[in-house]
Amino acid sequence: MRLTCLILAILLHASVRAADLSLCSAPIAYGLVDHGYLYDMASDRGIDRDIATELARRSGCTFVYLARSRARVWHEFESGSLDMVGASIQTPERAPLAWFANYAAIKNFALVRENLHVRSAQEFLADQRLLWGIVRAYRHGQHTDAFLAQLRERGRLVEENDIRGLFRLLERGKVDGIFAQSVVFAKFFAENPPPMKIRTADWFPDEPPVIGGIAISKRRFSASAAAQWRALIEQMRADGTLHAIFVRYVGAAQAEHLLHYKQVE
Repeated sequence: MRLTCLILAILLHASVRAADLSLCSAPIAYGLVDHGYLYDMASDRGIDRDIATELARRSGCTFVYLARSRARVWHEFESGSLDMVGASIQTPERAPLAWFANYAAIKNFALVRENLHVRSAQEFLADQRLLWGIVRAYRHGQHTDAFLAQLRERGRLVEENDIRGLFRLLERGKVDGIFAQSVVFAKFFAENPPPMKIRTADWFPDEPPVIGGIAISKRRFSASAAAQWRALIEQMRADGTLHAIFVRYVGAAQAEHLLHYKQVE
């Protein structure tokens, strides 16, 4: 198995290096979004930053890294100011704008105050007094987003521009619950112990993990170029580089879960 992975990595490396010029006609503007262990704006470190750095090394391209809020990053991507956006999820709305190179499978969990006597999405919907917080322009998954759409119709959603603001809303009691991923809340709570107990639960156990990765601008890159970026990501999975990056931030057990993604063209 190890020999097969090594041969695959060598073949992928050769195919991508042969096409470097088509990927690097100009520096690549790469949008980074503050999102827990995926990227920490204060330290300029994280899984997404390390993956982008490795892509730059393997492709020979120059990357220019730009930290943005999630709402702003997509505005700039649409306008053509950004060529790639990290920590991105493929959606039908984004299909006209971007190709995607996936690199992780991440589950969203419900985070609610411990003293809140609700144990499911339906119980939360039933209590008209309760408010939910979200990050503007973020996508969670089919069932999760359907739950949020019902709350939006009832005027019970509070939007924030970034994940840090979202946690502040929860801590200050401005909202009663949020969705977050383990790569996000593990880091945030380690650095900022909440003033109250927070209960974490999987309210949509049948919802598959969100498959995240890099959005690649269709303005800048052709389909064949996007395939080359995907090949580089798969090279990193085959030779253990992705696993090593994940372990660096979230440990071996969580790293294995993150690697269970599918590469969708």
